[in-house]
Amino acid sequence: MITFNKNINHKLGIKVYPKIYNIRFFQLSGSEKLENLLSNDSKVEDLTLIKDIRQYRIGDSLKRVHWKISAKQGELYVKNYDYISGTQCNLFLNMKKIDFTNKEEELKEELMIDFTASILKRFINLGVKSKIYINNFENKRFEVENSMDFSGVMEYFLFHNSDGEGDFVDFINSSLNSLGGKSFLGVITCNLTSRLKDELLHLKSIGYNVNLFYYNNSLGVMEDIKFLIGTGINCYDFKEIIKNSL
Repeated sequence: MITFNKNINHKLGIKVYPKIYNIRFFQLSGSEKLENLLSNDSKVEDLTLIKDIRQYRIGDSLKRVHWKISAKQGELYVKNYDYISGTQCNLFLNMKKIDFTNKEEELKEELMIDFTASILKRFINLGVKSKIYINNFENKRFEVENSMDFSGVMEYFLFHNSDGEGDFVDFINSSLNSLGGKSFLGVITCNLTSRLKDELLHLKSIGYNVNLFYYNNSLGVMEDIKFLIGTGINCYDFKEIIKNSL
């Protein structure tokens, strides 16, 4: 029997796709329908969300196939869901440049990307359309509706580390006009700064349904989180969400 020892040098920059977790058992503000979907660990069978039936297209999730109609017609048909609030879920991801020689920072960044990919996958499975705005060295925006769109985001994460130098708050403000209405807005970040806290309060005051996904690693962060929760902003430690999804 032949055995091999494989030594991987971190300096080689070996890339791997983000890990997908089965995100479940938490609620998001912005839509009663969305809250019910994301807090339910069962299959999507809420017919109140179905707008019509259409033929299957490449990239559609098989979980959306209407099997009874497909069997009658002899070809695949999918449930065409009516999107939340008539628009979509909007996510802002802070890929601020980090020190990859710092193992703690590297772990935080890895968990943040894993969580982002996981919640996007969850939205697809539920028939929820989303947009993700990424603040990085070169800013990027993706519209994610099906598995092909999701693959594009995964490819981006495969080849791009957190290397952003621009201000995250400025990036959010510059993107507001393209959101398509004051619907669900999620902010995903490893670091909660004083300026970002003020921005979240401002977004809440002008009508957005704000949800913050953060990484808790200090007492000061928890004090800010308690304050934001008191104003009606939903705050979630994505590390804990991942932990509860294992």
